[in-house]
Amino acid sequence: MFFRTVYTEKEATAHHEAGHAVMAHRRQIRINRVSIARTPGRCEVLGFVEHSGKDTLSNGEVPRERLYGRLLVSLAGLSAEYLFTGKKNLEAAASDLAVAELLLNDLTTSENKNDFAAAALRECDGFLSQPENWRLVCLVARYLLDVEETLDGKRLREVIQRLEVEMPSLESAVTGA
Repeated sequence: MFFRTVYTEKEATAHHEAGHAVMAHRRQIRINRVSIARTPGRCEVLGFVEHSGKDTLSNGEVPRERLYGRLLVSLAGLSAEYLFTGKKNLEAAASDLAVAELLLNDLTTSENKNDFAAAALRECDGFLSQPENWRLVCLVARYLLDVEETLDGKRLREVIQRLEVEMPSLESAVTGA
């Protein structure tokens, strides 16, 4: 695990939102905006990710794989924050969990819902624990903290693509290798 014992609420939020962003990027789900800035009118939440629901088929249905991808994106913030802090902050992830609940209703039966959700959360934890994914989460979080607190979807994709290319050189600069 990658737990930090000392961190700020904003750092935890940045990793939470970066987890959503990286999972969405890797699953090719378009993000409209990511932010760690306090936003009036959003119940004073510290961060958020907005993503597009434009993945319906011509008959108006959303393919099961896209619903599952959205489920993973909704759970990825909780996983990333856990990997960073060592704590599952269910209060901070309340709106994410509400979205996950709706997606689970479309993906599985009520008697299988808990097992399905637990398996999806384990998948998020495992996916984000992979070194290349965790490094990208940390780099995106650092970017949100140090450079731009809010990114629209196009800018986020540019930043992630640039960070993916620069990741090896950024790591050696940080580690001194």
